[in-house]
Amino acid sequence: MNNEMWNNPAVQKNVKIIKEFGHIFVNTTSLGIKASSGEIVQTEAGLPDPDELLKLLSEKGTVLSKS
Repeated sequence: MNNEMWNNPAVQKNVKIIKEFGHIFVNTTSLGIKASSGEIVQTEAGLPDPDELLKLLSEKGTVLSKS
């Protein structure tokens, strides 16, 4: 998600509501391509790679199970 969208007050309000339900966000800073210009930009709403995600979840005590 680009920074303009992530920092939009409506998105941040929804993030706050979702967090109040006990959900967590694991955003990371990463590089992405701005679709409108092709420019490479840094975003604070990137996703961690799978190994980093598992590490973050286990540190938070999240129970993981196979479906």
